[in-house]
Amino acid sequence: MASKFSVDSPAVPPGTTVVGFRAREALSEPFVLEVGLRTHGARIDLDSVIGEAFHLEATRGGLLDSLLSAPHVWNGIIAAMELVHEDGD
Repeated sequence: MASKFSVDSPAVPPGTTVVGFRAREALSEPFVLEVGLRTHGARIDLDSVIGEAFHLEATRGGLLDSLLSAPHVWNGIIAAMELVHEDGD
């Protein structure tokens, strides 16, 4: 069963894809997401994205799953961003 992830934020360029994420949620605590993103040829100014809105949505892959189950959605702000790997030109 495949899952689909989508991201929306003014901090990331169009076409940015989610390559992985980890979420921590607990009662009476803010949630924490660590999201791995891949951009295609675009550079992100890591200092200017702090405080920007961020939306991550996870949906199940099959037709029946999509009809019976609502997507899981996280909305928040970016607290930190780092460059982990950069491909050479």
